[in-house]
Amino acid sequence: MPIYPDQGFYVISNQPSRFRRSGDLYLYAIETNEISTEDVVEFTKAESRLPEGIVETGEIGTSPGDLWGCYLRVGLPKRYKGSRFGTYTVTYVTESISINTFVRPKSEFLNTKGVYTVTLYPEAEGSTELALSDDNTIGVAWKPGCQNIRWCKGKRRNINTGPRLTLTSTKDAGIYTIQRQQRGKRGWFVQIEVIVASCPQGEYQASTCTNRDKSVICQNGGVGKDQEDTCTCPPYYAGSSCQARVDTPPELFALTYGSPNNLYCGDLVGGSIKCKGYLYCPGDLFGCKCFPGWFGNSCDKPCPKGKWGVDCSLTCPDDNIQCNRFDGLDE
Repeated sequence: MPIYPDQGFYVISNQPSRFRRSGDLYLYAIETNEISTEDVVEFTKAESRLPEGIVETGEIGTSPGDLWGCYLRVGLPKRYKGSRFGTYTVTYVTESISINTFVRPKSEFLNTKGVYTVTLYPEAEGSTELALSDDNTIGVAWKPGCQNIRWCKGKRRNINTGPRLTLTSTKDAGIYTIQRQQRGKRGWFVQIEVIVASCPQGEYQASTCTNRDKSVICQNGGVGKDQEDTCTCPPYYAGSSCQARVDTPPELFALTYGSPNNLYCGDLVGGSIKCKGYLYCPGDLFGCKCFPGWFGNSCDKPCPKGKWGVDCSLTCPDDNIQCNRFDGLDE
């Protein structure tokens, strides 16, 4: 019997070039259980309003009667070409769900090594101290000129001027902007969202922090949900602990299921057949990660040998075998 994931509502975004006229920006808001023509999905941008005349919205569907969501297309502005980069919030108003996604310019100078979001955990229930983790330090790879960058968080300016920042408190949650001095408004900036869970790792928020069922250990790149004893799964995997391989071709992940006309990345307006360059954002503690098989600042670099999954963050089961970089199965 085929396995179908229950991802619900999630967002995909691409990472277009700052200069190429053919490099349109796309955000795709998809509901795997289909949506109604009466449902409302809103796209908003945090930093600035988009110039008029370059924005287009439309429906995502595979055939009449199959409505899977909406898309937003943003063309290249004639002026202020960096104005379309930054944080977008996609809200499924009908279900009161909001998800952040991030669009950044292709830049080797402000290189976060493909990190868009990090998820951190408190040291103990009620504590404002973060548990120790390699992810507590965020930033960009050092390059000559790193002394000419600055960090911002909300209305706070110049909170850091070096390439790296170490986080220690749960109050450090939020969106950090790292930009080149005097050039940020022209698009030379990147953003990292720090997500802090309600409970320590291995627990979830019920009426109080509760230990997760030992049988629900997230696998294959899944992440435990903040307020449920289940996992948010990456593409290709499903089940309460992301243990089941979804019935879809290795290089052609189906974005929707249960219909004779499944939706694939290549079916999207401006789509990429193998989901190259796509950032996958289901929200909650999962945040945003490059689609399986890809990594890098623009999610467009194929996994190196021996790696697979979202952000190419997983290691093949056998170091001597080149597993499929999309789903981790032996080739």
